[in-house]
Amino acid sequence: MAPKEYNHRVALFGMGGVGKTQIAIEYVVQFQSQYEGVYWIMAESSAQLLSGFVSIAIETRCIDTASRTQTEIAQCVLNWLYRTKDWLLVMDNLDDISIANGYLPRLKPGGGHVLITTRDPNSLSIPTEGLQIEVHEPHEATELILRRAQLFNEIGTRSAIEVEALEIVRSLGFLALAIEQAAAYIREELARDIFMFRPIYLGQRRQLLDRQTAGNYYKNTVATTWLLSMAVIEGRNPQANQLLRIFAFMNPDGISLEFLRPAYGILSDILQCEDLAIFNAHLAKALRDLEQFSLIFRRRPGLVQIHRLVQFVIKDRMSTEELCKYRFLICKLGLCVFPDFAPEMRMKCRQYEGEIVTIISEIAETRTRDAASLMDRVGIYFLRDGKAREALRLFSDATEIKKTCQWGGAS
Repeated sequence: MAPKEYNHRVALFGMGGVGKTQIAIEYVVQFQSQYEGVYWIMAESSAQLLSGFVSIAIETRCIDTASRTQTEIAQCVLNWLYRTKDWLLVMDNLDDISIANGYLPRLKPGGGHVLITTRDPNSLSIPTEGLQIEVHEPHEATELILRRAQLFNEIGTRSAIEVEALEIVRSLGFLALAIEQAAAYIREELARDIFMFRPIYLGQRRQLLDRQTAGNYYKNTVATTWLLSMAVIEGRNPQANQLLRIFAFMNPDGISLEFLRPAYGILSDILQCEDLAIFNAHLAKALRDLEQFSLIFRRRPGLVQIHRLVQFVIKDRMSTEELCKYRFLICKLGLCVFPDFAPEMRMKCRQYEGEIVTIISEIAETRTRDAASLMDRVGIYFLRDGKAREALRLFSDATEIKKTCQWGGAS
């Protein structure tokens, strides 16, 4: 481990399914000979954490557990670790870092190491040396799916199979867990015919993201990995969960907070606020709660990102009525924020183009007058900004929607 301030305590953080636990496993396998003892604790809850310390006590026989409570045993184990050297403690899935308060080993030079996996990027509050685990690079993801699908001969060959593999991992957002599930499906169900996967995925995305794979080192599927986090968020901050559902219909590569704030009137009911100051406070708290579980990312101030598969998992579980509700809401949001074109508004329109294009694609099937109005407004901007082809397409779509509305369509 790198010689940094907290090099004895390292936190691997990143979104669910990105491969944090597998990296921890690989570290243990590679370096276990350098430790006198390696101990693995599941840390999803206080009960699991305490149970893990009890298991260490029983395994090492460092104390008599018969007459002690779990809390007392945990403290005794921590004291034993402090007096011992050359050990590794892995605390896996410590997503709520407050669980570890009072249960982190005190460390000294020549003592032991602690390796933590968490979705919470705020590793300094532990404190640790934080190491962010990102989704795979395209070439790494391509090699992974070919290797796991047992198509070893295609790795690095630039064959049609490798090209198809790249398209598959791109559609999966280069996420390790999704790639593992896809590879298992190709290997087990498609007799390693990789070209059959994408058509099936396009038609049965929810079923494939829900699919459990035998022998996989991930205990959860892509869907359950995030649904469990969303359930926790719903219990703690229902407004954050509602905001996440709105994000499911917006630009995954970048949602500007400047785009959200002018829509205070649209979002105020969701965030349960009465004025702009409270709105900003509730928005900040909602974003913090979502970021804690890596359901969103803020790689630079003022910009939120969300993985495409998180969006798919959310939308795939919505009823038709819910889909209509949120598409109607983001259409209102777009009308509220995206300005009518004027020369002095050109830069503002360009700033919001990424958000508005995604919204337009989401509302295309809603067939409402609001949808047609937004398409016309964006079409005028495109026309004045030199994007005639895109403008004409939007004008055509808006005209068709208006015809539907004229003959009794929804408003």
